Amino acid sequence: MASESTTPTELHEEALRLHRAGRSAEAEAAYRKVLEQEPDRADVHGQLAVLAIEKGAFDAAEAFARKATELDPADAGCWNNLGTVKACQGDLPAAAEMWRKALAIEPDGADLHGNLGKALRGLGMDAEARIHLARSLELAPGRGSAALDLAGLLMAEGKPEEAAELLAKHAGAEPEAWIALGGLQLRRGLLPEAEAAYRLALRLAPQNARAHLALAELFLAAGAPAEAFDAAERVLYAHPEHPGAYAALGRALQALGRVEEAVDANASAANLDINNANLHHRLLALLRRDPRQSEASLAEAHVRWGRLAGASAVGLSEPAKPTDRSPDRRLKVGYLSSDFGRTPGSRVLAALLGAHDRAQVEVFGYSDLARPDDTTEALASQCDTFRNLTGLSNPQAAAAIRQDGIDVLVDMAGHLPGGRVAALALAPAPVQVAAPGYGCTHGLTAITHRLTDEAADPLGAESYGPESILRLDRPAFAYKPFEEAPEPGPLPALANRFLTFGYFGPLDRLHDGVLEAWALLLAKVSGSRLSLPALPADPRTKSMWLARLESAGLDPDRLGYRPAPESLAQHLAAYTRVDVALAEFPHPTAASICEALWMGLPVLGLERRTQAFRPGLGVLAPLGFADWMPDNAGAMAAQGVILATDAAALSRLRADLRGRLQASPLLDGPGFARALESAYRTLWVSALS
Repeated sequence: MASESTTPTELHEEALRLHRAGRSAEAEAAYRKVLEQEPDRADVHGQLAVLAIEKGAFDAAEAFARKATELDPADAGCWNNLGTVKACQGDLPAAAEMWRKALAIEPDGADLHGNLGKALRGLGMDAEARIHLARSLELAPGRGSAALDLAGLLMAEGKPEEAAELLAKHAGAEPEAWIALGGLQLRRGLLPEAEAAYRLALRLAPQNARAHLALAELFLAAGAPAEAFDAAERVLYAHPEHPGAYAALGRALQALGRVEEAVDANASAANLDINNANLHHRLLALLRRDPRQSEASLAEAHVRWGRLAGASAVGLSEPAKPTDRSPDRRLKVGYLSSDFGRTPGSRVLAALLGAHDRAQVEVFGYSDLARPDDTTEALASQCDTFRNLTGLSNPQAAAAIRQDGIDVLVDMAGHLPGGRVAALALAPAPVQVAAPGYGCTHGLTAITHRLTDEAADPLGAESYGPESILRLDRPAFAYKPFEEAPEPGPLPALANRFLTFGYFGPLDRLHDGVLEAWALLLAKVSGSRLSLPALPADPRTKSMWLARLESAGLDPDRLGYRPAPESLAQHLAAYTRVDVALAEFPHPTAASICEALWMGLPVLGLERRTQAFRPGLGVLAPLGFADWMPDNAGAMAAQGVILATDAAALSRLRADLRGRLQASPLLDGPGFARALESAYRTLWVSALS
């Protein structure tokens, strides 16, 4: 403690010591005592400015920094502090001006060049920013913050290799630069290099949450969710309310098939970061696969999100109104879907888009596709206009749709990745409807109707969501098989002398209830086997899956694992080695069921939701196979026994299923298109009135 005889120099040294030790309040008091004796000390005013910046007290910081520049206008450090304050206040033009003044005094100040370069980049003055950032690195190689900004410029120019080389050379002791390098390498598919960069960041800052979560992202990409789980847990140990850590934990749990726990983790993330739309979309999409959810709880969660989205949209734009009010004119219909790529759901678009009567509708396609493929090109060619919304914000996406003059906007993606349901909250079209694809309410009042049919959503479904239900008098669905599909071939059980059940979807949908139902099925069908997709190669993750399967009662000796297919043809060929397909529950994928039926396989599953949101029955009931989708595991096992009892009948069914599907409304794309066109016209006329 300073005595009355302590000199200003001694007081200043003590203040600096306290400041370095992080004892901010004591340091501030000591600096002020120096000023009581020597009020014109520019350096002390500057140090008080730094303290105020650290506390976020930017008005006070500005006052101290300005006083320092008045007392010593020839000190570049004083102008640097004032530039930092202005940048913290969001006034980048003023910050740049201060740093230019500092550089006029100290032309070779590496930090000054770096700070000015960062400000200029923020102002969009990229060419000048590049000069100053490069000069900063020339003066002080290994200055990670300048390397980070210069790498950002290179990435914007489409030069990821140069950006990676720059960061690897100059990241130095800046953890964020190593994290950026890791992210860049991850996007380039260089997983070992990405992991090395993240681990260097953690060596510099062992508690850095961003580095741990980046590592979790890498492990998920590498098929090692067990390691991702550990990385997320390490962050939560230090930061128990970190939404990003809960989100990563949820993704890891989902990849491990622990659906209920994944839902809970994602709910925690969404509740902690209420304004993060992606967290809410991920949670809502996953809720459909949570066996604990009823129709009512599913609808409630979606409506709760819809209220938030609707409130956020207030004042951003006026709802679109019809311009040309002719009731009979050609309508502009826009399809917003996440299936404009090689997915099972793409076969619904393939059946529909080209079947539309162009005299009645002009077809627009919209999707958010980071990696378009050959299917994207094929489906886009069936649209009169196609737009990839990648890189656009939701208001920008809504503006693009509004600019196209869409009359009827049909959302088929809901809250799935690649969808843009939040853009519909801005009402960019006069008529907005939800079509089958998501299989649940979207939760938005801006979507006035949900198109469905009686099998998927029987009478009573009106209670579950804000949309009005519009039932088609045919299945609200059509399917076009992949051209690569081979003939079903003979029933494998005839040669094997046992029945083979098979599951062809992602492992992450297999919660404990599904595995236990399948264990009961195998127990009831003597000698039967179950064919599953290959387990992850990561040893820990594979071990956890094997433990889950055995814990559910599945005999390891009766399980087989198919190698991951290298092509669509290989995937489809796998059906020829299976007798009966199994669907996940409680939310099976309609297009995947059709795919199995086309390959000659009966499909068994559970549809526990009896009042609404029944995509499985939406496919099987029109074919007369509603019994294959009962509401309990015992009944499903009994159906398995019936199929296994008569191999000859099962063989005939295998030979007939493709023909029955072809003769059904499910493969009638033109019929589906006519039904939709009639529905759109009805909704359009209603909107005009």
